[in-house]
Amino acid sequence: DERRRARPLSDLGLFLEPAIAGQPEARLNTLARDGWSVQSSYSGGAPPERLFDGDPRTLWHTHDSVEGESGLPQSVTIDLGAPTRFSGFAALPRQDGNQRGLITRWRLESSQDGEHWQVIGEDGFSNVVNNPVRQVVTLEEAQTARYLRFTALEAADGIHATLAEFDL
Repeated sequence: DERRRARPLSDLGLFLEPAIAGQPEARLNTLARDGWSVQSSYSGGAPPERLFDGDPRTLWHTHDSVEGESGLPQSVTIDLGAPTRFSGFAALPRQDGNQRGLITRWRLESSQDGEHWQVIGEDGFSNVVNNPVRQVVTLEEAQTARYLRFTALEAADGIHATLAEFDL
C-alpha cells in the first residue's frame, strides 16, 4: 500500500522557529559594540555598519544594483578599538526570507595591528539556508585581538554575501 510505505529520511525536515520580536533571546555573553568600526572589502551594496545596528531587519550585503554582483570571497574587517578577549562569535543571517547571499562557509582571522593576520577559525553554517537563525560559534581557545576579519568564503547563491548582525 502506497500510504504505508516508509519515506526516505531526505523527505524529513526540521526547522527552528526564530524568536518572536520582543522576546529575550539566548545570548553568548555578548560584548558591547560601542567603539567598534568596520570596513567592507566591497564598497557597493549596503554598509557594513548595519552589522552592529542592533536591528535584525537591516543587513550588510555586497550586491550593488548598479554595479552588479561582486563575487566571493568577501570580508568585513572590524576594529574593536582596543585589544579585546572573546571566546566566540554570533552571526545572524538575513531575516527577510530571501536566501541570496546567505553565508554557508566562513573564515575568522585576528590581528593586533590590522596588517598581520592569523586564522582562528574556518567552518560552515550548517543548514543555514533552510534554518536562518542566529549562528553561535565557540572557538577552541579564547582569543585576544584588536582587529577581526570575517570572510564569506561561500554563500547560498555563490555570488555575494549578506549578514544582518555580528556579535562577540
